[in-house]
Amino acid sequence: MIKLIKLIVDHLNVDEEILLLLLLGQTSTLNEAVLDWQPEHEGQRERSHEAAYNILALLSIFLSRKQAFHIIADSYEQALRFSFEHFQTWFNYGLSLISSGQSFRAYLILKQCLRMQPKNLQVYLQLAKIILEYIYDVDLIELFIDLIDEAINYCQQAKELENPPFARSLLLAIAKSFKARQTSIHHDRQALFQSAINDLRESIELDPYDSISHFHLAHNLSFLNQVLSFILSF
Repeated sequence: MIKLIKLIVDHLNVDEEILLLLLLGQTSTLNEAVLDWQPEHEGQRERSHEAAYNILALLSIFLSRKQAFHIIADSYEQALRFSFEHFQTWFNYGLSLISSGQSFRAYLILKQCLRMQPKNLQVYLQLAKIILEYIYDVDLIELFIDLIDEAINYCQQAKELENPPFARSLLLAIAKSFKARQTSIHHDRQALFQSAINDLRESIELDPYDSISHFHLAHNLSFLNQVLSFILSF
């Protein structure tokens, strides 16, 4: 076996050697991971998890440079068998699924992250971002509205947490704008657009040079035929 590995290594370039060593390290740590959840094995389980997670972190850094996000996602999925309640493993798994184009699976994984850490700001924002970025993949209007309401709820809960609310206000405004465009009742539609505009103005107050907030503000004002007054305000 050692001779075979040496023969393979002799024909690899540096990147391939690094990848091979990391994959071998991952396989070794996964095979040696302690899966017994009895209290007396807690110390061993933590040590084996730490060793496996360190290898996985190095593998993720290397593979992300190669845009091999699907392999990263598979690696984190394997790691879940011995770190089922470890938040960072689940969260990184969700991020790798997003990067590999598996948005619905990422959505389900991040909802598990929210269960583990219901006060984590990044999870709320990532869930809202997934819904808003991939919403046009939804064919059924009923499901569309449900997801938009869910995104609005995530943004509102995130806004209640500490730290500057710039990103949350922007995402919340985008979610409200999406919903407004699917609302048939004129009064409700106008109210949603106006609420989105208020959130966008809040974002601009926090960062006057953010072009994205200015773009969405102009876009929403256009639905209310207020573009001219917006331009004249400068």
